[in-house]
Amino acid sequence: MGGSGSPARRPGSAEAIRLTRLIRALMPEDGEVAGLLAVMLHRGPP
Repeated sequence: MGGSGSPARRPGSAEAIRLTRLIRALMPEDGEVAGLLAVMLHRGPP
């Protein structure tokens, strides 16, 4: 894949994570939001 950054952390991903955390705070009962945040924050082996 071309582009800068690792496939898991491309430019703009920090903002996407910030917004997902905000949604999670507003909708703590929503399991899909929690799952999305978990996938976004997951870091595989180096």
